[in-house]
Amino acid sequence: MNQLELITAVFREYGIVQERVEAIFKKHLPDDLPAAQFKLLNHLIYTTNKNETASDIAQNSHVSLSAMSQVIKHLRLKGYVELQPQENDTRKKMILITEPGRKAHTEALLGIDIDIEGFSKKFSLQDLENLYKLSHRFRCEFEGHYKI
Repeated sequence: MNQLELITAVFREYGIVQERVEAIFKKHLPDDLPAAQFKLLNHLIYTTNKNETASDIAQNSHVSLSAMSQVIKHLRLKGYVELQPQENDTRKKMILITEPGRKAHTEALLGIDIDIEGFSKKFSLQDLENLYKLSHRFRCEFEGHYKI
């Protein structure tokens, strides 16, 4: 394969994995925590971005601000996130996860139980480390190249 065919194949593989993971999550997540809400909690726990507003998260998640605002609204009603004014501009509100939000996320993860540990044993630790490093680099380069 040439370089263009390879990069296209990489995107295709990532897309297939993403679709399957989303299908598993939709099937196994609790009814009161839809995938969009779970993804936002996941983002707030694992992201290195701090002090994010709804607009920032929507842009980083590649969804509309109105869609993200709805997700945030539902999570606020459940007490899973709270809004905090930014110090330099109190009109802008940072989205912060609460302890009940962390607990709901953890419980949802435990409920998924798709034997990820068994799956991981199909690969060596070195292979997984290499895959992670290259995938992370790929994502960062992609985000830097295609600003949305």
